[in-house]
Amino acid sequence: MGVSGVVTLTFLLSLSCSDGVPRFANYLQDHMVLQRAPQRAVIWGFGDETKLTTLRFNDKIYTTVSRKERANNLGESIWSVTLDPVSDEGPYDIQVTQPLANGTLATITLHDVLFG
Repeated sequence: MGVSGVVTLTFLLSLSCSDGVPRFANYLQDHMVLQRAPQRAVIWGFGDETKLTTLRFNDKIYTTVSRKERANNLGESIWSVTLDPVSDEGPYDIQVTQPLANGTLATITLHDVLFG
């Protein structure tokens, strides 16, 4: 298989990879440091359009709905939550939950998040 065949195959596989499971933006990862108070950190990612997204952080629950328009060729939409200012360093876990088409909940978590 030539280079163009590999590129085409990779592209076609990427189109079928959106399974409705939410994910964080690529630069949001475990062990990261976010800006602390008085600034407000923004946590965002991708998921199915118009789905209720719940974020749990520091004994607080935030809710948002994924945007209606699609953000990429996978058919994913963007969800976004602006956290209240955080003055304690942490570490914290940030948990996001979104319902799947089959009625179950998909949960993703960022671990060991610090604020500095």
